[in-house]
Amino acid sequence: LTAPGSHVLGPDQPSLTAPGSHVLGPDQPSLTAPGSHALGPGQPSLTAPTLTGYQSKNQSEVGALRSPGLGAARAQSSSPVPEHGLESGLASPELSAFTETAKESLDDSLEEQNCDSPEHARETRNTETESGRQSHQMKVTPPSRPLNLGTSERVPRPEAAPRPRGPSSSAACRGHSGPVRPQPGSLLAARLQCSHSGRRSLREVVGGRVPGRYSPEELHSLGVHPSVLGLSVSNAESFTFSGPHYFSPAVLRGAAVCVGDGLMLRLRDGRAGVEEFWQAFVLSPGVEPRLVTREWFSNHWRWLLWKLAAMEVSFPREFAGRCVTPDWLALQLKGRYDREVDRAERPALRRICERDDVPSRTMVLCVSRIRPLAEDSVADQSTTSVNESRDGSEPKAVPSEGAGLPCVELSDGWYSLPAILDRPLRHMLKAGRITVGSKVITYGAELVGSAGPCHPLEAPPSLALKLSANSTRRARWFASLGYQRLPRPFPVPLESVFPDGGLVGCVGVVVSRVYPLLFLEKAKEGRSVLRSARAEERVARVHQAGRQRRMEAICSRVEAEFQEEGERHECRQSTRRRSRRLNAPQIRQLQDGEEIHTALAAAPDPLAFQEALSRTQQVMLESYLQSLRERQQSQLQCRMRQAMEEAEDSLPPPRNIVPLLRVRLVPIGAHHNPLDCQLSVWGRGSEGVKAVLLEGKPLRLFNVMASPNRRGQQRLQLSATKTTRYEPLPPSEGQLASYAPRRCVSISELPSVQPMHGEVDTVGVVVSLTSNSVPSGDSSARQLDTVYLAGPERHLLAVRVWNGLEALAFDDIVTPGALLVVSNLSYRGHAHQLPTATAGDGCIFSQNPKEPHLRQALTELQSSLPRCRREFLRELEDEITSSYL
Repeated sequence: LTAPGSHVLGPDQPSLTAPGSHVLGPDQPSLTAPGSHALGPGQPSLTAPTLTGYQSKNQSEVGALRSPGLGAARAQSSSPVPEHGLESGLASPELSAFTETAKESLDDSLEEQNCDSPEHARETRNTETESGRQSHQMKVTPPSRPLNLGTSERVPRPEAAPRPRGPSSSAACRGHSGPVRPQPGSLLAARLQCSHSGRRSLREVVGGRVPGRYSPEELHSLGVHPSVLGLSVSNAESFTFSGPHYFSPAVLRGAAVCVGDGLMLRLRDGRAGVEEFWQAFVLSPGVEPRLVTREWFSNHWRWLLWKLAAMEVSFPREFAGRCVTPDWLALQLKGRYDREVDRAERPALRRICERDDVPSRTMVLCVSRIRPLAEDSVADQSTTSVNESRDGSEPKAVPSEGAGLPCVELSDGWYSLPAILDRPLRHMLKAGRITVGSKVITYGAELVGSAGPCHPLEAPPSLALKLSANSTRRARWFASLGYQRLPRPFPVPLESVFPDGGLVGCVGVVVSRVYPLLFLEKAKEGRSVLRSARAEERVARVHQAGRQRRMEAICSRVEAEFQEEGERHECRQSTRRRSRRLNAPQIRQLQDGEEIHTALAAAPDPLAFQEALSRTQQVMLESYLQSLRERQQSQLQCRMRQAMEEAEDSLPPPRNIVPLLRVRLVPIGAHHNPLDCQLSVWGRGSEGVKAVLLEGKPLRLFNVMASPNRRGQQRLQLSATKTTRYEPLPPSEGQLASYAPRRCVSISELPSVQPMHGEVDTVGVVVSLTSNSVPSGDSSARQLDTVYLAGPERHLLAVRVWNGLEALAFDDIVTPGALLVVSNLSYRGHAHQLPTATAGDGCIFSQNPKEPHLRQALTELQSSLPRCRREFLRELEDEITSSYL
């Protein structure tokens, strides 16, 4: 969440934001209001965001008659946080698109140009209303300079409907028989009239400046009331307006004060708080009391006051004394009623809680409250780790104690929900990088703690959002809250991905190495074996041959038993039949195939009987014999299936095989110490992915899971999920700065080379082979084969093969005197003054390579070896025996 270089998590751990982001740099203030450092230790801080209004794809905050303090810019961007920094100018296409759309976006509460201050608008409305309302005209203090916040064309403010008088007024407010007709308030009516063309963003109004930091003395001198400085979400419900500060004595002598769109506010002891506003709100024109509750009103009271106070504190020169006023608060409350109740427009968190939308879409939220965080909740032993699955299933998070407790409250400006943070986010919270008022953009969030839909105000305490650090970044101060216009994830650089940061929504990479396809076999007892494609073919042939032999033996036994039963049945039938001779007329009377077959079996001379049959009778006999054979064959197959089912336990079980494709990735662009990681693609789809994952090609990965490696180290590993997508990127200059193409390294160059990823491709002639048994940690022994290769300059290389060449199925290729090409060798330097490399599961020994650079190297080796190869190999073998064995 901060720029690299702050080293909150230590100098070796990546920062949570993209490099180049200087939002929290020494010359730029943070997103929060200045009360967090200016009020002193004894006063509550005001770290409210400059915008807490509800923003979504088709919804903006109410009002085109804009109060000076009603929210931030309506930046309609798919990614408020570009890949290459937050305040780095127009360095990336995402940032350029964001800036262009910000010019056309909507602030949730900006005034239109030529629409005067709330006091002046109130004067105009009171002048035009009926004469009975004139006695309540308020004292107006015109601003020192008009706010130029709107359009060049004046948008008239619609006159509020006069309040009904007499007994019918109270009856209508207490649940009369007829419904209350909706009456759009001033903010909503002006917003619908102005549309998008006549609205300016808050960023344009303040001239592109960021929220400032001021001391309490400076804020007071600029006109900010002292009661506004200590206002926060927690104490906003107890905030009250002082009547003498906002109204003239003549107005205060009346029974009620008219504010907003016809709210008749009755002061109590000269002050008005949430209770007084609530009683006036339900009696105001166009409000149906049966559709709102006190909880709903108190909730929006808190968020609106927090927002308006933050505007005054963040930009006091423009908005001091003009935001936190009874009139503008009443207008905002009526605007929210118009949108949420009358127009049925719901903010993001409400749609999520009511299960009408998913929390995984890209959205911007604001940190409204931070809960106390226990020390052990951020310790290593109380975190959630994500382990790579070895059976092809989805990578799963392994929860641990203390890792599932909500520690912050996030808001979309309308409602709020607790949030559960993972380990990197908890470290940022503990280090003070996540503060009240910070805006975060997140993707792939999860809703946990409740199975059924509910309203946010009725949500159980267990309902919370679960965020992952790899899909969460800090947003700009003017980013619109709620769902973003484009729901796709925002890209993050590879070096900012945390191994224990969970889901990565989008990351740009370059494919550096693509390794051969591997196959994981998982036995019933839980043991897993990873094999190369060549070894898998050999094991599959052996398994299939053994199963086939067993099945053939069962089939032969069942067939012999069936034939024996048929012969015994025929023998019994023949003993029961009496031989009888039929004459030609009797034979012609036979009209059924079964009768003909029975007569033929009983005939003393079957040949003569067949000659006496007509052509039709012969066809009938052949048809019956064919059906008889089919019936016997069906019975035989049924018996074979029964025998197979009975002998299933004795047969070799079917093998559970999952393909695995491993790919080495590097970040896009130039880096001093480029980070590399490994991507694992499980399942049958891994074979088709190879057509997209080509070495040297840049692409974007969507929805991949990050995890540490199996040995517990903090080296990054990525695993594909069912929703992973691969998007190739068009090539551009500088993308492949961290990529080094493959090349064949000769054995003589190995001591002086620093191979990419610690892997080399080389060629050589096999001098000798040795095999040893090495004790392992579980009191068993592992086979270790060592292959000694030599180059034409008589340089040697020892290749160690754990579990033996037979496990890799290369024992028939690697023979003394063979010319070999070895790919993907893990080079580890010298051992006993001899260069040593290790052949793993992805290593390939080949005598006829397909890659052009390897074929050329093999041809050069053949031409450079001496003609008397046998003498050459014998001398090298003697050298190995005398010096290294």
